[in-house]
Amino acid sequence: MPRNEISGATAIVTGASRGFGRGIAAALTKAGARVTGVARDGGRLAEVRAELGESFTPVTGDAADPALAGQLIDAYRPDLLVLNAGATPLLRPIQRHTWETFGRTWDVDVRHAFGCLLDRGVSWATGGDDTPVRVSLV
Repeated sequence: MPRNEISGATAIVTGASRGFGRGIAAALTKAGARVTGVARDGGRLAEVRAELGESFTPVTGDAADPALAGQLIDAYRPDLLVLNAGATPLLRPIQRHTWETFGRTWDVDVRHAFGCLLDRGVSWATGGDDTPVRVSLV
């Protein structure tokens, strides 16, 4: 894929059902990319599919699931990875947090990047295939 060429590229966008992820998926499809959008909300993903058409493939699932990350990378062999999924932090004073409430954002935000990049993506991108993968952490 030429440096600035998106048309014809394959992309995986996590957190694609709303916000930045939805906007990025829309921009990529408009530029001619084939986008696989991942999010937990299947209803919202269906809305994105209706809006963007056949160039958008919805996948309902948890982006922090390392098995799903490996399956998506194996199935779609993306040129672009947009790792946008994240948990909304619980906004409260630190002394009112438990490790579980404080760590939720870490578990989702970092775990999905680890699953996509370190567990599968980097080994695929640096393996026998000379095709580079471009990654964006939003």
